[in-house]
Amino acid sequence: MKHKIQIGAVTVFALSIFSANPANAADGTISFTGSLTDATCVVNVNNTSANGSVALPAISKLSLPSSGVVAGATIFTLNLSGCTTGKTVNAYFEAGPTVDTVTGNLINGGTAGNVQVQLLTGAGVPIAVGTSGQATTAGVTTTSSPSVTSGTLRYMAQYYATGATTSGSVTTSVTYSLTYQ
Repeated sequence: MKHKIQIGAVTVFALSIFSANPANAADGTISFTGSLTDATCVVNVNNTSANGSVALPAISKLSLPSSGVVAGATIFTLNLSGCTTGKTVNAYFEAGPTVDTVTGNLINGGTAGNVQVQLLTGAGVPIAVGTSGQATTAGVTTTSSPSVTSGTLRYMAQYYATGATTSGSVTTSVTYSLTYQ
């Protein structure tokens, strides 16, 4: 039996070598454009540092009994200083290994079950992390004070149930970039 499997594999391999490959034809071209700017800002999350943290409140698992239920909304800010005057600055929350590509929420790396963290604009509009267009959801145009140009981007984070939650820790993160227009 072993011998037949080897021969079968060799036969399949040989047939694949000699079979005709279909021609690859181009269907179109996609061009990309962009720019690099001199505009910059110093950013601090909740007035701490560029790599800040946001503490969501401890809540009962009973607050998140089924998929789609949210709780624990917590405001956080990206405080900007030293910016180029008159530029519109946005935060773009990057796709990555902590982002659920289906929901656009942040995947829990802790021990609590059936829970994610959802980001929202300061006005409460959910942000689909890592998708195009989400960078413009909460922009601010920097203004000039006597010596520093500054602005504040306001966001919220909250628990988002993907089913009946189980108790445990919730921990996740997201990478962000500032965009300038």
